[in-house]
Amino acid sequence: MNAFFRWVLYTVLVLAVLATAAHLGGRIWLRWYLESEDFALDAREAVYDATGVKGRFLPFRWDNRILSCDGFRGTGDADGGVEALDAEEVRIRVATRGWIRRTWWIESVDIKRVGLRGSGVPRFHVGAQPQVVHAGVSLAFPMSEPMYIQGVYIANFHAAWRVGGKSLVVKNLVVKGAPEGVAWRAVATQGILHYGGSRPATVKTLDVRWKPHQLDVLDAHVDLAPTAFLRGMATVVLEDLYPMKCTVSGEGIPLSWWVGDWWREKVMGTLSAEATMDGPIFQPDEIEIRGAWNIQGGALKKMPILRQIAVVTKDPQYDVLPLGMAKGSFEQLAGKWSVRDVVMHSEGWLRVEGGLTGHDDLFEGRLLVGLPPEKLRWVPGARQQVFTVARDGFLWTPMNIRGMQGMVEEDLSARIIEAAGDQIVEDVRELLDGGMERASEVLQELFNNSLPEIIEKQ
Repeated sequence: MNAFFRWVLYTVLVLAVLATAAHLGGRIWLRWYLESEDFALDAREAVYDATGVKGRFLPFRWDNRILSCDGFRGTGDADGGVEALDAEEVRIRVATRGWIRRTWWIESVDIKRVGLRGSGVPRFHVGAQPQVVHAGVSLAFPMSEPMYIQGVYIANFHAAWRVGGKSLVVKNLVVKGAPEGVAWRAVATQGILHYGGSRPATVKTLDVRWKPHQLDVLDAHVDLAPTAFLRGMATVVLEDLYPMKCTVSGEGIPLSWWVGDWWREKVMGTLSAEATMDGPIFQPDEIEIRGAWNIQGGALKKMPILRQIAVVTKDPQYDVLPLGMAKGSFEQLAGKWSVRDVVMHSEGWLRVEGGLTGHDDLFEGRLLVGLPPEKLRWVPGARQQVFTVARDGFLWTPMNIRGMQGMVEEDLSARIIEAAGDQIVEDVRELLDGGMERASEVLQELFNNSLPEIIEKQ
């Protein structure tokens, strides 16, 4: 019996020694492999398979389940869209339980900084398509065994992408990513975004889900100013020219940001809008945009037609006219745009209805202009020849308008002046037919109320 126990004890000791030796040997081999050029080559191939970028890692270091690297630098394929990719201070925490399944099981990937530069249409490689395996996500990296990643954290993400001669730039984004179902879910916050020459915007939230052949923007919230923001969601198909369907809304946006110099001095207020966008991202002219807008706190200031109305109606309020309501709808496709269902209302002074169409900076349209009857009392000929339709408490007339930035033509001013001239002629005829008493009344009315301003305007 004693011999049997001694044999068992010796067997256990031998197995323990062998296990310890195997463990130490495994750790030595693992450190050797992870810090070897063979592993660096495998890692480079993994990055290329996922992104199309060829590059080089700085030497890897292995210490207590942490695989670290000071950086990566790489350049993309000529047809891949990605021109350059770099990363700084990569830290990878490896779970040893994955080795039992002969897999690389990554608990977390922490990166201090990632920079991306590209242009044109990006090309996704097959290896970049996410696939769910157990509780992790397999990126199908060309390593000796599969790799599963449970989470990624990027402290500073910067990207610059040129599209159509303009650059879309994002910087200082904080990105957190993790697997979700058959997809990757990533949330970015705190960054700065701007496109072309537009003013920088603050990225409050960018929540995206990346699944095979599709990118879903679940929530994008961008602050343009303390009281102005854009918010939207989209679905993008990751093929060809990246067709998308997008809805976006904005509030509190100053009109001065969106209109040209000529209009900036004449139209004031803040803009709210909702729109849908449908078309290929990388063919902007083919994106169809439809939506509705309204203006809060709006005002029209010293517009030529309103200055004419101020003169003939003897009401200086028309020089700076507050708008209680201003709204409409809009469409845009292939450089052509239209603004329809326009309603601008200033209680007691003006109402405008109609629409405009245009191509690039050129536009034309037909508007209905309504004035209260009492405002036209001292305007010769206005009610008889110009504002002839009564509706909703206003007298209405059509106005044709066309032009471009800084050069707007309309036909209402000329018609008002022409009607006034015709009425003056008619009044003179009344002088000749009505005798001295009637002549005195008409002359007094004419010179005291209308004629000086009309002559001055002409």
